[in-house]
Amino acid sequence: MHWLARVGSSLLPVCAALILPASVCAADETKTNPYVTLQLQKGQVYATVFSKALEVRGEGFDDYTGRYSGTAAYKVLDPNPDRPEFDLKSPAFDKATYHVMLTLLEHGRQNCIEGKCEVDRETSGLTFNPLLWGMPAGELKVGQTWQLVVTEPWEIGPQGIETVSIVSLDPATGAATLRREGNGSGASQDDARKLSIVIKGRKLEATVTAGASHWSGLTTIQHGMILNDEILIRRSVTLQTEAGQFSAEETEYTLLNQMPTTGIEWPDVTASPAKG
Repeated sequence: MHWLARVGSSLLPVCAALILPASVCAADETKTNPYVTLQLQKGQVYATVFSKALEVRGEGFDDYTGRYSGTAAYKVLDPNPDRPEFDLKSPAFDKATYHVMLTLLEHGRQNCIEGKCEVDRETSGLTFNPLLWGMPAGELKVGQTWQLVVTEPWEIGPQGIETVSIVSLDPATGAATLRREGNGSGASQDDARKLSIVIKGRKLEATVTAGASHWSGLTTIQHGMILNDEILIRRSVTLQTEAGQFSAEETEYTLLNQMPTTGIEWPDVTASPAKG
């Protein structure tokens, strides 16, 4: 899920990962692959549209459905692939309610906003993040795979093991489609918030305790930029309320796509620089 979801919905974002070699290994980052290396130009504008949907079903309470979506636009201020800077505003087309400078560090592992730098733990975002995908080494080939040990909870999922595989490659355009599939157990970052459910007509706050999880998704990346990303996770959860405890199944789906930038206008005032 796009990290801007945190601004409007208090949803929290993804995770640090240790890369384990499979048919490809972790790369020397001084020799990163062109499929995942940014190739930006100053003044370029990118825009994304994102959506997040959550469904929880079980006995003893009404089915819960929640959704959050939005848009964002990014103007390249510094195209340095090692430390790119963007003037970011959201929503993309209307008057911006959120306007900052975004700086990406450590090949996208960290973002800095208004002087505060933190690990980028989002499910999906503007650029390729090796904390989520690993950093493939050498020449890529369709069918190659590698594994990540997810060492801490991420936006919608827990600690666990994830396998990444290359579905397709287009050398002419620099686009690669990757599949990720994983299993884990325990809390996600989103579980820090309460879930409002209805029990016999009463709206109550529920604390979420997660059990086993399985997730899978498909992403297309072009020169380090996310063109489209989708992921679905299913979990068994326990909901604790003042009316008692309930067992449930949770399904969550997130989607992010790049979108056309025609018609996007920038505020007259440039965003304040972020310090990192």
